Amino acid sequence: MLLRRARLLRRPRPWPQRGFAAATDWRAAWAELNRKHRRDAGKLEAFVARIQADGGRVRPAHYHALARAHAHGGAVDEVLRVIDEAVASNAAPAEGFLLAAKLLLDRGLDGSLAVLEGHLDRWGAPRRVGGVNAYREVVRRFLGHPSGEADPAAAQAWLLGLAEDVLAHVGASCANVLLMHFVKNGDGAAIDALIPELEARGIATAAQYYFKLRLILQKRGRGGDKAAQAEAVLRRIQERGLQPNTSTYEAVLEAHCAAAAPDVARMEELLGDMQGRGVPRSTALYKILLRGLLGRNRSGRVGGGSGGRAVDAR
Repeated sequence: MLLRRARLLRRPRPWPQRGFAAATDWRAAWAELNRKHRRDAGKLEAFVARIQADGGRVRPAHYHALARAHAHGGAVDEVLRVIDEAVASNAAPAEGFLLAAKLLLDRGLDGSLAVLEGHLDRWGAPRRVGGVNAYREVVRRFLGHPSGEADPAAAQAWLLGLAEDVLAHVGASCANVLLMHFVKNGDGAAIDALIPELEARGIATAAQYYFKLRLILQKRGRGGDKAAQAEAVLRRIQERGLQPNTSTYEAVLEAHCAAAAPDVARMEELLGDMQGRGVPRSTALYKILLRGLLGRNRSGRVGGGSGGRAVDAR
């Protein structure tokens, strides 16, 4: 009896003749079609039309597959049409906005940026899941991807020139792309100029100060100087009423570990502050402590103003 049931379960289910969209069979059929013909926009369009004809719901994954298939063929207008339909049916695909941005920007920033901004605004992309990726792609194009010709000043001007409501949704994430570029190029002056602009617009986050910390750690010089600079950044974060995150504390502790005589008492205060604020400790943080302190003295103790005590990282 059990063997007979197992054989029945292995039999492929027939394509449903009625209630196509309501049944679960169409989902498996869609997955198979999308796997074999993911670049065949015509077949995918026909399948979606069948779902709609049967009164079914076309989901974001369907629209994304359609947009991706048309994008593969370079049919920009078709991609825009698919996203228009998806937004109208409240099933906008998160990945679709990025696809549209890449296709339009491939024509060049000069002629396509205004067109893209118009579409993103009409779609309400800043407030939709995945919409920020389209704006991040614009910043990446200004920074030379994939052309290699970077214009960070133009990227910053474009970003800070966005409408206030758009900037509130996408500004922090796009600024991170720009700040990462500055860190890679060691441009501390650009970071020092951008962060106040973000503060003035109310979109500065603790994550953006982290880029300043990374730049401090990259600089050559005495570790004591790095620790003082990192502490100044931490105070600035707290003065702005922001919550330092795990990465923030990791960077500040790493700066202390770089000192010739690490201030263990202050490091214990920072660990206690993390606990008091409910900031989780990461594996990377303990690696920083082990590499920075125990690596200096195999016995696990360090000298300095704390009298050679070991760090209490409980």
